Amino acid sequence: MEPSVIDYIKSLEAKIDLLTDTVEKLIVSKPRSYQQKFRPICTHCFDDWLDEIVVHEDHIQVVFQTNIAEGFKSVMQAHRKTGLFPLCYEKRKLYVFVQEENGEHSWVPFTETHFRTLITNVWQKMIGVFMKMEPDPDMTNESWDWNTKKIMSMRYQLCDPERPRKQLIKWLTEIL
Repeated sequence: MEPSVIDYIKSLEAKIDLLTDTVEKLIVSKPRSYQQKFRPICTHCFDDWLDEIVVHEDHIQVVFQTNIAEGFKSVMQAHRKTGLFPLCYEKRKLYVFVQEENGEHSWVPFTETHFRTLITNVWQKMIGVFMKMEPDPDMTNESWDWNTKKIMSMRYQLCDPERPRKQLIKWLTEIL
């Protein structure tokens, strides 16, 4: 005897339910199991690490003598020497170590928000150091104004145009 159309539809619905349950279990379990497979143990979450970044006059001079991106890189290279980066690169993705709302720490994909937070933090610290610097007596007012403009435009030039943003993210993946 042949199965009826209704029986066939019911069997298909049961298969769909089973597959849906399987997919939901994978979505819930994959991040945890994937997280356990990689990543060094990190002691600082991203926000704490940002607070520890220190900018010196040398970094400002790099901006003046080369360009804004090189100045940012010099800050990151100097800070990288102080300990573990809360960033890591795995399977063509950049991850950041964060503290979640529930207080647990975990590795999550590095997003545009993380990038903007990093750039803004370094930029604010550069402005602070720049404002405390004594102007070079040999420097003209125009040169000082040009340097001020360079520092003030740093956040925009690194965050907003797509090309420098992609280059810096690529550079971050290369130094990890």
